Amino acid sequence: MSSAPSAVAPQTQSTGKPRLQGGRRIGETRQWDSDKPRITVVTVVFNCVESIEHTILNIIGQSYSNIEYIVVDGGSTDGTLEVIKKYETHIDLWISEKDKGIYNAMNKGIDLSTGDWINFMNAGDHFHSSKTVEQVAPHLDNRYGVVAGAVRYIYDENNARIKHMRPKFTGFYLEVPHHQASFINNRLMKHHKYDESFRIRGDLNFMIALHADGQEISMIDEVICDVDTNGVSSGLSKVHVSEEIRAGKLVIKNYGVKCIAYHAAHVIPRLLLRKMLPKRVESKVRSLIKR
Repeated sequence: MSSAPSAVAPQTQSTGKPRLQGGRRIGETRQWDSDKPRITVVTVVFNCVESIEHTILNIIGQSYSNIEYIVVDGGSTDGTLEVIKKYETHIDLWISEKDKGIYNAMNKGIDLSTGDWINFMNAGDHFHSSKTVEQVAPHLDNRYGVVAGAVRYIYDENNARIKHMRPKFTGFYLEVPHHQASFINNRLMKHHKYDESFRIRGDLNFMIALHADGQEISMIDEVICDVDTNGVSSGLSKVHVSEEIRAGKLVIKNYGVKCIAYHAAHVIPRLLLRKMLPKRVESKVRSLIKR
């Protein structure tokens, strides 16, 4: 296993402004347990002062000791950076600078990571329990490109649903494990990275790239994370559909036609029905449906 650098040299953004950074990696050499996988957890955040502290506390409170924690901030101006600095003795490295979108920020986290495996737990999301990473670690096998588990989708304070998003690369729709529920072999992560031309479905495109490369995804029974359903990719938009078609064409013949048919017959009617329901009722219904 590679050893973490003892310091990170100051860098300059393309705008000429210095990158703000901190954390215990700067000026300190951390000792890692070579008998256990080193797991990098990356949090990407921009102006999320109300939710970032909860995410940070959840990650630094994990019982697994061999976690490298990296926070990539997009130049927040709402107090997020002050919260990050509050916990920097528990964060291996944080940086703050303007980025070109979420996948550009996630790729920065990949470049800064030194772990054997990598997971993205972005602002507002969190591991299901304080023992989640410890429970996943024994399953991390280099025979697999990804080890992933279930997601607990939170619709409101009273309604949630656990879902196992198993890989599906055929038919009328694609399904891959949620990226927050995935632990990715970091050697492969650094090789493929995220395609920054995607705005919403870069995680789908990445999983398809791994599949096309012959990499296996191992699904485990553990519930990995709790996810707020109000995130950027939780709805439906022209960008969402067009990016899914763009990614799906790599593995499914005539996927554009199939994807549009699936959305027209299945997804859009359900979305329209949900919009007609009161929020409380909608959340209850979403927590009960199987797909």
